[in-house]
Amino acid sequence: MFDELKLINDRITELLSNLEQLPAENEKTDELVHLLQVAVRERQVYVERLTNLPFDINLRDKLSEQVELSNRFSLVSAKVMNNRKELLSLRRSTKKKINMYEYVDSNR
Repeated sequence: MFDELKLINDRITELLSNLEQLPAENEKTDELVHLLQVAVRERQVYVERLTNLPFDINLRDKLSEQVELSNRFSLVSAKVMNNRKELLSLRRSTKKKINMYEYVDSNR
């Protein structure tokens, strides 16, 4: 179970890294976000299974590690999401300006 969870964590790390590097308008972004959502769901299942195991010292360490990873994933995800929001806001603002200039130009 721990090996599968490590693979999922590695996949999430790679997907987040790719999302950080790709421009928002890249067509691969939607696919990467979908794959990230699938991987996060898989991870949730494995972490839930961990919490149902009989408790011992090794399990405590594994759970602590997963909590740290969850926090790190949350921070990176928030960063990626904020970057996307800023780009969308900028795009909307630019579109409004273009529409205004087109309107002014059409009324000449």
